[in-house]
Amino acid sequence: MKKKRTTTTEIVHSLVEIILERLKEGDIPWRKPWTVPDAYNRISMKRYLGFNQLLLGGGEWATFKQIKDEGGTIKKGSKAMKTLIYKPITITDDESQQDESEEKNKKQIPMVKTANVFNIEHQVEGLEPKRVVVHRHDNAIDACEQLLNAYSDCPEVISGIQAAYSSQQDIVMMPDIGRFHNAEGYYATLFHEMVHSTGHISRLNGSETI
Repeated sequence: MKKKRTTTTEIVHSLVEIILERLKEGDIPWRKPWTVPDAYNRISMKRYLGFNQLLLGGGEWATFKQIKDEGGTIKKGSKAMKTLIYKPITITDDESQQDESEEKNKKQIPMVKTANVFNIEHQVEGLEPKRVVVHRHDNAIDACEQLLNAYSDCPEVISGIQAAYSSQQDIVMMPDIGRFHNAEGYYATLFHEMVHSTGHISRLNGSETI
C-alpha cells in the first residue's frame, strides 16, 4: 500500500506544536539573555532561514549523512531537530495538455519537507564547529554558587545551546556562562531551570513538571 504523503499543512502544524510546547515550558525562542550565532549548516555555511531559526536556536548544524561524511559521530542519546525545507519540483500542468510543446505543460511549484539535523558543538563527537564563538566573560557569582551547592540532590548541569530541564534524564542544559550578556543573566536562567527540576519524582514528585 502506497504511503500517504504528508501535506504542507501537517508539516507546518507539527513544527508550530514544537514552538508552542517550548513556550508552555517558559522558553521564548526569540528572547535570550545570551549570545549565540544564527543557526547555519556546516557544509554550505549558509544561514537557515525563517522559522528554522526559532526551531534551532543558533549554532552549527548538519544532517546525519553530512556528519558521517565529515568523519563525525552522533553522541548517544542525542535527539535530532527538525528543519523546514522548501524545494522546487517540476510537475505537468494537466490543464495545459492541449499545448503543443511539452515544456509549456511543465511548471515549478515549491515542495515543503523536513530534514533532521544535529548540533555540531553539543551532539557530535569528532568534529568542531567551523565558527568560533567568543566568550564575553567567565565571572561566577559566589552567592549564587553557594545557593546551588546548598541544593541537595541537585540535577547535573550540562553544556548546551539552549536552556532547558529534562525530567526524563533529570539534567539541566545551559549555554556556557561566557555566552551570556552578564553573569546575572546566567544565574537567573539557571535558577529558572532549577525550579523546574524540583518537581522531579525524586524530589517533590509533582503530578506535573513545575
